[in-house]
Amino acid sequence: MTDLTPKQAAFVQEYLIDLNASAAYRRAGYSGGDADVNGPALMGNHGIKAAIDAEMAKRSNRVRIDQDAVLAGLMREAERTGEGSSHGARVQALIALGRHLGMFNDKLAVTAEVVMSPEERRARIAELLARRDAAPPSQPIAAPLKPQ
Repeated sequence: MTDLTPKQAAFVQEYLIDLNASAAYRRAGYSGGDADVNGPALMGNHGIKAAIDAEMAKRSNRVRIDQDAVLAGLMREAERTGEGSSHGARVQALIALGRHLGMFNDKLAVTAEVVMSPEERRARIAELLARRDAAPPSQPIAAPLKPQ
């Protein structure tokens, strides 16, 4: 971390606490700007990213944990029965393993195709603006589009 400024080095150390770039940005003493934008932007700095990767590798070696160890622990918990085991812990371990394997999609992908020509869009916008100008303030201005 010798190539980093003191604030950048502080950002790296703060980031390692909870892996939250926005919070690390604030705690590192940066002022001004939007932490939710500027914190993640710092992650694009090659020096900062390299320092974080190096520190995480050191931590991994220190605690002797890697992805295989985590997965093995989750498997042990998922298969655990008898005294000291809990159904909730087994379910959570199975969910974590399923996510790792890509079995669950937590993101909703929405796609749509716009089938209006530029002229139709201009006409629709003009219609909505005319409704807005003619409607009392308490009424909605747009009606749902009719399927074609």
